[in-house]
Amino acid sequence: MAQAALMTQDQLIQGVAKHILTVDLFANTLPFVPTNAKSLVINRELTESGSGFVDINGATDSTGATVTQDTYPLGRIVGTVEVDEAYVGGEESGVRGRQTKTKSIVVMAVELRGIRRTGRLRLRHVPDVSGKSVVGFVTDVVAPGSVVKTDGWPGYSRLATHNYAHQVTVISSSADPAVVVMPSVHFVAALLKRWLLGTFHGGVSREHLGYYLDEFTFRYNRRTSRDRGLLFYRLLEQGVRTGHTPTAKLFLGAGRGPQPKPPNHPPRDHNM
Repeated sequence: MAQAALMTQDQLIQGVAKHILTVDLFANTLPFVPTNAKSLVINRELTESGSGFVDINGATDSTGATVTQDTYPLGRIVGTVEVDEAYVGGEESGVRGRQTKTKSIVVMAVELRGIRRTGRLRLRHVPDVSGKSVVGFVTDVVAPGSVVKTDGWPGYSRLATHNYAHQVTVISSSADPAVVVMPSVHFVAALLKRWLLGTFHGGVSREHLGYYLDEFTFRYNRRTSRDRGLLFYRLLEQGVRTGHTPTAKLFLGAGRGPQPKPPNHPPRDHNM
Protein backbone atom coordinates (compact mmCIF):
# COMPACT_ATOMS: atom_id res chain seq x y z
CA MET A 1 0.00 0.00 0.00
CA ALA A 2 2.80 2.40 0.94
CA GLN A 3 4.60 1.66 -2.35
CA ALA A 4 1.39 2.29 -4.33
CA ALA A 5 0.84 5.58 -2.50
CA LEU A 6 4.45 6.58 -3.16
CA MET A 7 4.09 5.84 -6.86
CA THR A 8 0.90 7.89 -6.95
CA GLN A 9 2.71 10.82 -5.33
CA ASP A 10 5.58 10.53 -7.82
CA GLN A 11 3.13 10.48 -10.71
CA LEU A 12 1.36 13.52 -9.29
CA ILE A 13 4.62 15.43 -8.92
CA GLN A 14 5.65 14.52 -12.46
CA GLY A 15 2.28 15.68 -13.80
CA VAL A 16 2.48 19.00 -11.97
CA ALA A 17 6.06 19.52 -13.13
CA LYS A 18 5.01 18.86 -16.73
CA HIS A 19 2.28 21.52 -16.56
CA ILE A 20 4.62 24.01 -14.87
CA LEU A 21 7.19 23.43 -17.63
CA THR A 22 4.53 23.90 -20.32
CA VAL A 23 3.26 27.14 -18.75
CA ASP A 24 6.83 28.40 -18.33
CA LEU A 25 7.67 27.71 -21.97
CA PHE A 26 4.53 29.42 -23.24
CA ALA A 27 4.94 32.48 -21.06
CA ASN A 28 8.63 32.88 -21.84
CA THR A 29 8.25 32.10 -25.56
CA LEU A 30 5.22 34.16 -26.56
CA PRO A 31 6.61 37.65 -25.87
CA PHE A 32 9.94 37.07 -27.61
CA VAL A 33 9.76 34.36 -30.28
CA PRO A 34 8.30 35.17 -33.71
CA THR A 35 4.79 33.75 -33.97
CA ASN A 36 5.53 31.43 -36.85
CA ALA A 37 8.38 29.82 -34.87
CA LYS A 38 6.50 29.19 -31.61
CA SER A 39 5.32 25.70 -32.51
CA LEU A 40 8.83 24.51 -33.39
CA VAL A 41 10.50 26.08 -30.37
CA ILE A 42 7.98 24.96 -27.75
CA ASN A 43 7.59 21.41 -29.05
CA ARG A 44 11.35 21.02 -29.34
CA GLU A 45 11.77 22.02 -25.70
CA LEU A 46 8.92 19.79 -24.51
CA THR A 47 10.22 16.82 -26.49
CA GLU A 48 13.74 17.21 -25.14
CA SER A 49 12.38 17.43 -21.59
CA GLY A 50 10.31 14.27 -22.07
CA SER A 51 6.98 16.05 -21.74
CA GLY A 52 5.84 15.11 -25.23
CA PHE A 53 4.14 16.94 -28.10
CA VAL A 54 1.29 19.41 -27.49
CA ASP A 55 -1.30 21.05 -29.74
CA ILE A 56 0.43 24.40 -30.25
CA ASN A 57 -2.14 25.80 -32.68
CA GLY A 58 -4.96 25.52 -30.18
CA ALA A 59 -2.74 26.51 -27.27
CA THR A 60 -1.41 29.65 -28.93
CA ASP A 61 -4.94 30.68 -29.90
CA SER A 62 -5.95 30.15 -26.28
CA THR A 63 -3.02 32.34 -25.24
CA GLY A 64 -4.26 34.87 -27.77
CA ALA A 65 -7.46 34.88 -25.76
CA THR A 66 -5.27 35.49 -22.71
CA VAL A 67 -3.53 38.56 -24.12
CA THR A 68 -6.98 39.89 -25.00
CA GLN A 69 -7.14 40.80 -21.32
CA ASP A 70 -4.38 43.32 -22.00
CA THR A 71 -6.83 45.73 -23.58
CA TYR A 72 -9.07 46.98 -20.80
CA PRO A 73 -8.30 45.86 -17.22
CA LEU A 74 -4.92 47.61 -17.26
CA GLY A 75 -6.52 51.00 -17.90
CA ARG A 76 -7.62 53.20 -20.77
CA ILE A 77 -5.12 55.30 -22.66
CA VAL A 78 -4.98 59.01 -21.81
CA GLY A 79 -3.68 62.35 -23.02
CA THR A 80 -3.57 63.07 -26.73
CA VAL A 81 -4.70 60.15 -28.88
CA GLU A 82 -4.83 59.65 -32.65
CA VAL A 83 -7.74 57.53 -33.90
CA ASP A 84 -8.22 56.15 -37.40
CA GLU A 85 -9.03 52.92 -39.25
CA ALA A 86 -6.89 50.48 -41.21
CA TYR A 87 -8.13 47.98 -43.80
CA VAL A 88 -6.58 44.51 -43.66
CA GLY A 89 -6.80 42.23 -46.70
CA GLY A 90 -5.80 41.93 -50.33
CA GLU A 91 -6.37 44.38 -53.11
CA GLU A 92 -9.93 45.05 -54.26
CA SER A 93 -11.33 47.09 -57.12
CA GLY A 94 -14.46 49.16 -57.56
CA VAL A 95 -14.36 50.80 -54.11
CA ARG A 96 -13.41 54.27 -52.90
CA GLY A 97 -12.46 55.83 -49.59
CA ARG A 98 -13.79 53.81 -46.68
CA GLN A 99 -15.78 51.45 -48.89
CA THR A 100 -14.82 47.78 -48.78
CA LYS A 101 -16.33 44.48 -49.86
CA THR A 102 -13.75 41.97 -48.69
CA LYS A 103 -11.34 43.65 -46.27
CA SER A 104 -11.47 43.64 -42.48
CA ILE A 105 -11.73 47.00 -40.72
CA VAL A 106 -9.45 47.66 -37.75
CA VAL A 107 -9.90 50.79 -35.62
CA MET A 108 -6.71 52.11 -34.00
CA ALA A 109 -6.12 54.41 -31.04
CA VAL A 110 -2.50 55.48 -30.52
CA GLU A 111 -1.34 57.40 -27.46
CA LEU A 112 1.00 60.29 -28.29
CA ARG A 113 4.01 61.10 -26.11
CA GLY A 114 5.88 63.99 -27.65
CA ILE A 115 7.05 64.53 -31.19
CA ARG A 116 7.22 61.29 -33.18
CA ARG A 117 6.87 59.23 -30.02
CA THR A 118 3.99 56.91 -29.29
CA GLY A 119 2.78 55.35 -26.07
CA ARG A 120 0.23 52.59 -25.71
CA LEU A 121 -1.90 51.15 -28.49
CA ARG A 122 -5.43 49.80 -28.71
CA LEU A 123 -6.92 47.91 -31.68
CA ARG A 124 -10.33 46.44 -32.49
CA HIS A 125 -11.81 44.55 -35.42
CA VAL A 126 -15.16 46.24 -36.20
CA PRO A 127 -17.91 45.34 -38.68
CA ASP A 128 -18.18 48.85 -40.16
CA VAL A 129 -17.14 52.48 -39.68
CA SER A 130 -20.46 53.71 -38.34
CA GLY A 131 -20.58 56.03 -35.36
CA LYS A 132 -21.73 53.15 -33.17
CA SER A 133 -18.62 51.13 -34.01
CA VAL A 134 -15.92 53.81 -33.93
CA VAL A 135 -17.26 55.95 -31.08
CA GLY A 136 -18.03 52.84 -29.06
CA PHE A 137 -14.41 51.76 -29.50
CA VAL A 138 -13.08 55.16 -28.38
CA THR A 139 -15.26 55.29 -25.27
CA ASP A 140 -14.06 51.80 -24.31
CA VAL A 141 -10.32 52.41 -24.67
CA VAL A 142 -9.70 56.17 -24.22
CA ALA A 143 -10.17 57.91 -20.88
CA PRO A 144 -12.69 60.81 -20.77
CA GLY A 145 -11.10 64.24 -20.91
CA SER A 146 -8.46 63.14 -23.41
CA VAL A 147 -7.74 64.95 -26.67
CA VAL A 148 -8.86 62.75 -29.57
CA LYS A 149 -7.52 63.60 -33.04
CA THR A 150 -9.38 62.24 -36.06
CA ASP A 151 -10.00 63.08 -39.67
CA GLY A 152 -13.31 64.50 -40.87
CA TRP A 153 -15.23 61.22 -41.04
CA PRO A 154 -18.82 61.89 -39.76
CA GLY A 155 -18.76 58.72 -37.68
CA TYR A 156 -16.56 60.52 -35.13
CA SER A 157 -18.81 63.59 -34.88
CA ARG A 158 -20.35 62.63 -31.50
CA LEU A 159 -17.05 62.26 -29.64
CA ALA A 160 -17.41 65.70 -28.05
CA THR A 161 -20.65 64.57 -26.37
CA HIS A 162 -18.66 61.88 -24.52
CA ASN A 163 -16.37 64.35 -22.73
CA TYR A 164 -13.52 64.32 -25.24
CA ALA A 165 -11.69 67.30 -26.72
CA HIS A 166 -12.24 66.36 -30.35
CA GLN A 167 -9.73 67.79 -32.83
CA VAL A 168 -10.83 67.31 -36.43
CA THR A 169 -8.64 67.68 -39.52
CA VAL A 170 -10.42 67.37 -42.84
CA ILE A 171 -7.77 65.69 -44.97
CA SER A 172 -9.29 66.77 -48.30
CA SER A 173 -9.01 70.42 -47.21
CA SER A 174 -5.55 70.09 -45.68
CA ALA A 175 -2.36 71.13 -47.43
CA ASP A 176 -0.64 68.03 -46.06
CA PRO A 177 -1.46 64.38 -46.78
CA ALA A 178 -2.99 62.12 -44.14
CA VAL A 179 0.35 60.49 -43.29
CA VAL A 180 1.70 63.92 -42.28
CA VAL A 181 -1.41 65.11 -40.45
CA MET A 182 -1.79 61.86 -38.45
CA PRO A 183 1.60 60.11 -38.64
CA SER A 184 1.27 57.82 -35.62
CA VAL A 185 -1.78 55.83 -36.71
CA HIS A 186 -0.35 55.45 -40.21
CA PHE A 187 2.93 54.23 -38.72
CA VAL A 188 1.09 51.63 -36.60
CA ALA A 189 -1.09 50.57 -39.55
CA ALA A 190 2.01 49.98 -41.67
CA LEU A 191 3.65 47.96 -38.88
CA LEU A 192 0.52 45.87 -38.38
CA LYS A 193 0.15 45.03 -42.06
CA ARG A 194 3.84 44.20 -42.39
CA TRP A 195 3.64 41.97 -39.29
CA LEU A 196 0.59 40.10 -40.60
CA LEU A 197 2.11 39.69 -44.05
CA GLY A 198 5.66 38.88 -43.00
CA THR A 199 4.78 36.54 -40.13
CA PHE A 200 1.62 34.82 -41.38
CA HIS A 201 2.04 35.44 -45.14
CA GLY A 202 -1.53 36.71 -45.33
CA GLY A 203 -2.98 33.51 -43.85
CA VAL A 204 -5.03 35.22 -41.14
CA SER A 205 -8.69 34.27 -40.97
CA ARG A 206 -11.29 36.97 -40.43
CA GLU A 207 -12.81 34.98 -37.55
CA HIS A 208 -9.55 34.94 -35.58
CA LEU A 209 -8.24 38.39 -36.53
CA GLY A 210 -9.06 39.72 -33.06
CA TYR A 211 -6.57 37.31 -31.47
CA TYR A 212 -3.81 38.45 -33.81
CA LEU A 213 -4.60 42.08 -33.04
CA ASP A 214 -4.37 41.35 -29.33
CA GLU A 215 -0.97 39.72 -29.73
CA PHE A 216 0.29 42.65 -31.81
CA THR A 217 -0.99 45.06 -29.13
CA PHE A 218 0.72 43.04 -26.39
CA ARG A 219 4.03 43.13 -28.26
CA TYR A 220 3.78 46.79 -29.28
CA ASN A 221 2.91 48.04 -25.79
CA ARG A 222 5.96 46.24 -24.38
CA ARG A 223 8.40 47.02 -27.17
CA THR A 224 10.64 49.09 -24.87
CA SER A 225 10.44 46.80 -21.84
CA ARG A 226 13.83 45.73 -20.51
CA ASP A 227 12.45 43.43 -17.83
CA ARG A 228 11.87 39.93 -19.21
CA GLY A 229 10.49 38.80 -15.88
CA LEU A 230 7.79 41.46 -15.96
CA LEU A 231 6.57 40.25 -19.36
CA PHE A 232 6.41 36.74 -17.93
CA TYR A 233 4.50 38.03 -14.91
CA ARG A 234 1.99 40.04 -16.97
CA LEU A 235 1.22 37.11 -19.25
CA LEU A 236 0.60 34.80 -16.29
CA GLU A 237 -1.44 37.47 -14.51
CA GLN A 238 -3.73 37.84 -17.51
CA GLY A 239 -3.89 34.06 -17.93
CA VAL A 240 -5.27 33.69 -14.41
CA ARG A 241 -8.03 36.19 -15.18
CA THR A 242 -8.97 34.50 -18.45
CA GLY A 243 -11.53 31.72 -18.59
CA HIS A 244 -10.70 28.46 -20.33
CA THR A 245 -11.50 28.31 -24.06
CA PRO A 246 -11.52 24.79 -25.56
CA THR A 247 -9.67 24.32 -28.83
CA ALA A 248 -12.84 23.12 -30.54
CA LYS A 249 -14.60 26.37 -29.67
CA LEU A 250 -11.78 28.42 -31.18
CA PHE A 251 -12.08 26.58 -34.50
CA LEU A 252 -15.88 26.43 -34.76
CA GLY A 253 -16.20 30.09 -35.73
CA ALA A 254 -13.92 29.53 -38.72
CA GLY A 255 -15.66 26.35 -39.86
CA ARG A 256 -12.58 24.26 -39.14
CA GLY A 257 -11.76 21.60 -36.59
CA PRO A 258 -14.22 19.18 -34.96
CA GLN A 259 -17.82 20.10 -35.69
CA PRO A 260 -20.72 19.50 -33.28
CA LYS A 261 -22.59 16.27 -33.86
CA PRO A 262 -26.15 16.55 -35.19
CA PRO A 263 -28.89 15.69 -32.70
CA ASN A 264 -30.01 12.07 -32.60
CA HIS A 265 -33.36 11.57 -34.29
CA PRO A 266 -35.54 8.45 -33.76
CA PRO A 267 -35.59 6.11 -36.76
CA ARG A 268 -38.39 6.72 -39.18
CA ASP A 269 -41.13 4.12 -39.61
CA HIS A 270 -41.16 3.19 -43.31
CA ASN A 271 -43.96 0.66 -42.94
CA MET A 272 -46.89 1.52 -45.18
